[in-house]
Amino acid sequence: MPGTEELSPQDLASELTHLEASVGVLERLEGYAAIVGEHARTDRRHTLTLELWRTEGHLTVTVHETLADAEDRITELEALDNEDLDAVLINIARISQLGDAYPNYFADTGRFTTFIRSRLMSVATART
Repeated sequence: MPGTEELSPQDLASELTHLEASVGVLERLEGYAAIVGEHARTDRRHTLTLELWRTEGHLTVTVHETLADAEDRITELEALDNEDLDAVLINIARISQLGDAYPNYFADTGRFTTFIRSRLMSVATART
C-alpha cells in the first residue's frame, strides 16, 4: 500500500483498523459486490438505487420501474445531507456491464477485502 512502506505490520494493522472504523470500506465493498452478483444473472435492464447506512451497516437496494423514479429517490436521499449515507443510482442494460463501465469500483474486490481482513485480524490477535 503506497505510503505505508515505513510502517511495521502492527502499525499498518492499527492504521487499517482505524480507517475501517471511520470509513467502513469493507462493508461497502462487500455490500456492493453482493448486489452486483445477485443482479448479474439477468440481461434485463436495471435502474437501481443503493442506500448504505454505514453506522448501521444497513444496505437497501431498490429496483425502480423508471429512471425518473430512481432520480427522484436519489434527490430525496441527497437532500438528507447525511454523511453516514452513501447513495448510488445505477442505470445499466446489464449489471454484468458494471465492471466494464466502472472498473475501479466493481473490480474483483475479494483479494483486497481478504488482505484488509487478515491485517485487522492480526491486530485482534495481538491484543489477546
